Amino acid sequence: MNHDAFTTLLLLGTGRLKTPPPAPFPVLEAAWAALDWSRAEAAALSGCALRAAATGAGFAARAGFSLEEPCAEESRPAAPAAAGAVLRRILGGEAPECLPEWLERCAAGGFLAAPRDLPALLETARRDQETRPALSAVLGARGAWLARREGMAPLFPAAETGTDDAWETGSLTERLAWLRAARRMDPARAASALAAVWPGESAENRIAFLTVIGGAPTDDELPFLENTALRDRRREVRALVRGALLSRPAGAFVSRAFARAVPLLRMEGMLLMKRLVLDLPAAFDPAWKDDGLEEKLPAGAKGLGPRAHWAVQLLGCVPLSRLAAHFQMEPAKLLTLNKDPDSARRILLGWLEAALAHPEPDSAEALARHLAGLEKWPGEFPPAVPALVRLLGALPEDTAARLVEAAEAGVLASAAPGQLFSATRFPVPPAAAARWLTAVLAGLRAKPYPVFQAPAARRLALRFPVSFLPEALRRLAAEESLSSAAEAFGRVLEFRLQLHEAFPPATRDRTSA
Repeated sequence: MNHDAFTTLLLLGTGRLKTPPPAPFPVLEAAWAALDWSRAEAAALSGCALRAAATGAGFAARAGFSLEEPCAEESRPAAPAAAGAVLRRILGGEAPECLPEWLERCAAGGFLAAPRDLPALLETARRDQETRPALSAVLGARGAWLARREGMAPLFPAAETGTDDAWETGSLTERLAWLRAARRMDPARAASALAAVWPGESAENRIAFLTVIGGAPTDDELPFLENTALRDRRREVRALVRGALLSRPAGAFVSRAFARAVPLLRMEGMLLMKRLVLDLPAAFDPAWKDDGLEEKLPAGAKGLGPRAHWAVQLLGCVPLSRLAAHFQMEPAKLLTLNKDPDSARRILLGWLEAALAHPEPDSAEALARHLAGLEKWPGEFPPAVPALVRLLGALPEDTAARLVEAAEAGVLASAAPGQLFSATRFPVPPAAAARWLTAVLAGLRAKPYPVFQAPAARRLALRFPVSFLPEALRRLAAEESLSSAAEAFGRVLEFRLQLHEAFPPATRDRTSA
């Protein structure tokens, strides 16, 4: 091991010293020269003191070294102490499902998360993608600075820069952020970039890119969707593309599908005997394949032959509203005429496939009411509850709430009582809160509890309006006995009330509806 001359002197002693050692640091040269090395022992001890002082004082900056840019000043105050205490209970695992609500209330009140909570929040965002948009609103300058230091800036929408590097070499999260930003700022550039990389992307990436497009393709994306993505080898990809194209009822894709499907449908009978009839196609047209249709039945398909399978796919590419306009009647009326014994299920399945690909508010309500009233859910149809939930998502919340209540009050095919309540995600409208609570409490009392198990009950508790929470807790306390699911339901209601009370009244008043 090599040592500087002064350290060697200290290790070997001063007995063999012939010449004074050089100063260990240039800054000490003047003081070092003033030491009396004729008294070597005293000079060595003084040298130790000088070196210790110089070491404790720091060191000269290295060439090219620069300090990190300091954090900017915050423009908003931190959340109140009581709200911060609630947040730490959430982060500690007491009610993790309430984190989005805390973030929403914090942002609505004009507050930021306290500095002490930022590391835990950023770590939560690293694991949970769904919290990132809401979290970005309460990070503030300090949180954004910390995210940059930890390499987490691309996780948040505010970090979307639109740089080409993110698209070409970034992670999937960074590439999706780039695509969202580019579609806003330069739709033609975004469409061109997506078309260029498409052939080499994995199925997971292709599905993720199409999720960004959703039901709102830009004009620049339509040629790529129709000419390339619609012919993808994966059925899931083609379904997403079909949903995007169905959002353009007057577009080329829907126009082609309409021209193919309408000749298969005809109205028979008169007055009360009128009914819609489906004529199955005689053969599979190879041109249909370019629009994503399959000639062969998928594995596990049941209840359909090849010709019926082709007809269902053709109907599934035409919005119900356009067919209703063709027959000059409302969607609800057209549904009542779909009663031909041989055609009804095939027609309804085609309409359902189109609606699931891209639910339309104009026809989703009529279709949901019709489906919820079926005496028996057809085996070849998609599962009842997910299908209805998809349709309800296109409707205003109060309309969807009424439909859920009506379906639960009647006989919903292929669904246990309470299953539709549990599966939907929209907030319960204040006017319907009392009725929903009555239905939920009945489900929580039932034995066994097939739907309202504790996790589902906790999620349901998140959906009731804040203004109704005291009444809900009062009614829950009046129950003679509570199942474990009911107790979980009540704990979340109580925690939510504490969460809102932790913020100033003005914030609660603004956001409690």
